[in-house]
Amino acid sequence: MKIFSAFALIFLSLQVYGWECLDVDNSYDIEKHWNVRDHVFIARVMKAAYSPENSYDQSFSYDLNVSTNLKGQVDENLKLIGDSNSPPLEISGQYIFFLDNKSLNLCTLVLPFQFEWAERKDISAAEYVRKIIKISGYQP
Repeated sequence: MKIFSAFALIFLSLQVYGWECLDVDNSYDIEKHWNVRDHVFIARVMKAAYSPENSYDQSFSYDLNVSTNLKGQVDENLKLIGDSNSPPLEISGQYIFFLDNKSLNLCTLVLPFQFEWAERKDISAAEYVRKIIKISGYQP
């Protein structure tokens, strides 16, 4: 009984913390992210840097060149800060960003993006590109 009580006390006293994206119900659904994010834009990564001496939540930085604002307005040249949980971005890669602020984290939806993909039937990304064009009303 003492062993059971000791285990029960240990397990009941532990607090478990997890990272959840409650505003989008832990979903990658484009419409959910569109509805809750203030800024949706397309940008190319011009520069990326890793700084392990920075704090855990600011160890990556990216310089972006924004080509299209679909929702909200961000500057043409934008610097984003990311942490170890943020999506990895490649230099010269073009992405669509669904953001609330200027930092990337586990809940930030970032997808590779080219408007030209909407016409393609041979790549899976064409589906979400068409969906974004429909939701935003943007005509490339």
